Amino acid sequence: MIVHRSKKSRVKHKASYPAYEHRVSFYKIPPTENVTIEEFEGWAIDRLQVLREIDNAKMKGLKPDEVNERLNKVVAKYLPLREGNEQDIRKDVVSHFVLRMAYCNPADRKWFITQERSLLDYRLTDVSITDFLEENDLDYPTLSKEEYDSVQDDLKAVAETSLVFDRSGAVNKIVPLLAKLGPHSFHKMPFEEAAELVAQRRVLVRGGQAYIYHEQLVSIIIGRFQGHLAEALLHTYKALPQSRERFQRLTHFLDTVSKQYLGVDYSQSRTTSITGNVTPDQVDGFAKQSFPQCMRNMHRRLRTDHHLKHAGRMQYGLFLKGIGMSLEDALNFWRAEFTRVRTAQQFESQYAYNVRHHYGKEGKSANYTPYSCVKIISSPPVGSGETHGCPYRQDLDTLARDLQNQGISGSTTKNIIELSQGGHFTIACAKHFEALHAGTTDISVVHPNGYFEMSVKYHAAKQSGQPLPANLTGNTAPSAAPPSAAASSSSSSSSSTPSIPTDTPAPSSIKTDTDSTMADSTPSGPTDTPSSD
Repeated sequence: MIVHRSKKSRVKHKASYPAYEHRVSFYKIPPTENVTIEEFEGWAIDRLQVLREIDNAKMKGLKPDEVNERLNKVVAKYLPLREGNEQDIRKDVVSHFVLRMAYCNPADRKWFITQERSLLDYRLTDVSITDFLEENDLDYPTLSKEEYDSVQDDLKAVAETSLVFDRSGAVNKIVPLLAKLGPHSFHKMPFEEAAELVAQRRVLVRGGQAYIYHEQLVSIIIGRFQGHLAEALLHTYKALPQSRERFQRLTHFLDTVSKQYLGVDYSQSRTTSITGNVTPDQVDGFAKQSFPQCMRNMHRRLRTDHHLKHAGRMQYGLFLKGIGMSLEDALNFWRAEFTRVRTAQQFESQYAYNVRHHYGKEGKSANYTPYSCVKIISSPPVGSGETHGCPYRQDLDTLARDLQNQGISGSTTKNIIELSQGGHFTIACAKHFEALHAGTTDISVVHPNGYFEMSVKYHAAKQSGQPLPANLTGNTAPSAAPPSAAASSSSSSSSSTPSIPTDTPAPSSIKTDTDSTMADSTPSGPTDTPSSD
């Protein structure tokens, strides 16, 4: 894969390029043609949108048809694979290999493999399994008539239990199916390749061979793909360090993309059309009605102690900026609270700089963005006396008391706590939102300012008697940044590393123009701010 800085420098690939020969594949052949940096980064982010949507759908426990409905929308938007469209295949292949490199770190592989498995399973419903086997050199021959006749009764006995449910879970008409069975209906393979089906007693085993009904091949294919991808990720993990120093732009992107926030830019308030500019006297009301729990906690601590430590001031201060508080009002807000226990001179000398820095009026004059859920969750654990961070990954006893004090039922509280214990922090937050906003369903929370925006719109609709917005009732797929916007913000968060298959060249084969430099991205928080606590 040769990476160039601009589209002008890219040599157009040949239509017969082997990596793009088949619409759905195991990605055994890596791309070695020219790829622009825009394609390298933007396509990887688009694929990540799809993989995250798969993960979100599964974590919400949606039914198979509901999952497919959501995937139809997000795949059509970010990663279509239209018949005969080689550019779609090219994007699919390139994006897969880029994310292999981004997820080859041992800590990240399981998530990537799980989502790629699900994506392949989804796509296999739209292709001929027979053609897929042939295109990917998977040799699972059907039975000869003699073989079939020798085990026919046993095969039909197994089939009676194996065919009751099709892939969508619907009950099949067993008798007509059994009547159509013949040598072409079954494949044979070494029994160890069908270990999962053997363990479930859903296949016939004779002489070390497993006899698989044709419709069961999907699970075999998915298993083969998982093994192939796991080996490929290990290979990439070993090979990638050789290229890190040579291609700093690319490795920086690969290190950050897995933790990257891909949603709306909240560097400027999007809710002022409803709320107007938020002033200090409005904050208490908004905190009680529309703040996410993380911001409620910090606001409560600020009102109680008249102080927040440095990390809390950054997280809360940028959130307030994002909901529409001006620099002047922010200075007044923090000054009024801090000077309850210190002098105005102490505030000006120790804390006012931090507030101005959030708004780009000090230091690098950068337009800092409010923290996303990904950034908050991936930050180091809070220390003594600190209140920032994600409440769903911290003191769950305190969280449970807060939920009960907010009038949330015991069963819902239990569900939220269990989600938190399972590491599903944003889903726990979404369930919390739904509990506080009656009538909302299938909420997706990826940013504290997004939570606030949805809540404000909810209450505005309720007060005016208007229907709830579609994104609060599960009628639309979660919104996300368009590819162009996402590609331009490649350094918004923290890190993770990538991967390749065993037969993939080492990343040292990736080439980039020598004048390629990392594009500036919107900073996600001040880095040179004095940290007076």
